Amino acid sequence: MLANKDIQDVAKKYGKSTAQICIRYVLQKGTVPLPKTTKEYRMIENADLDFEIKAQDMAFLDTIEGDPRRWD
Repeated sequence: MLANKDIQDVAKKYGKSTAQICIRYVLQKGTVPLPKTTKEYRMIENADLDFEIKAQDMAFLDTIEGDPRRWD
């Protein structure tokens, strides 16, 4: 998912990392994410979620399909 160009574009729009967009997306969907990292700076970044993804961007993210391991 982190390498997906569409998600990266949404992240740029919000000035956030791709991981932050993914985490915020699942939060807004009512799911508790379990981000994994061993790097302290990433833990801090991943916790910085004091923003909301707009409805039209959520709808766009909803359209992304497929196995993220196969995204180019």
